[in-house]
Amino acid sequence: MEKKFDFRMLEVADTTQILQLRNAIWDALEDKTLFAQSSDFCISESLKNGFGFGVWQENKLVACIICRCQDGEYAELLQYSGQQKEKTVELEDVFVNQQHRGQGLQKYLIQQAETYARKIDKSIILATVSPQNLFSIRNFENMGYDVVKSCMIYENLERYILQKRLDIPKNDNDIKEN
Repeated sequence: MEKKFDFRMLEVADTTQILQLRNAIWDALEDKTLFAQSSDFCISESLKNGFGFGVWQENKLVACIICRCQDGEYAELLQYSGQQKEKTVELEDVFVNQQHRGQGLQKYLIQQAETYARKIDKSIILATVSPQNLFSIRNFENMGYDVVKSCMIYENLERYILQKRLDIPKNDNDIKEN
């Protein structure tokens, strides 16, 4: 029998479950360079100054997304102006429990973040991903994100910064510039 998922916005009170999920994912990773662990403080601050969504199954958090709405590192690396920074949301973390991968939860959470970002008048979404994480890169590109920069961050790990403009409609006929 298929088990039902519950979805809702994250609260600071969910921090313990978020950290448990993050730690379980970290412990199971063979290649630790694929995942840059946010500090406990960073997760808590992002929830206070941003937003997030979680997926629960039987009262256990199995996937979540955490988004920052101010003081973002990615916008700084892209040398955004003050006005651009004000319009930007950064996807800080997307965690999906290993047993729940392949069920579209990452895509669902990103879509929820985009919808909420539009509601709070944000027009740019930024994310980072390891160049070796081909699954996540493909997911982001299929959702309209473009790789806009390659850089070394998170204690000298190579990452792509991906961007999606929420104020510019994309369609299948768009041509990506290299």
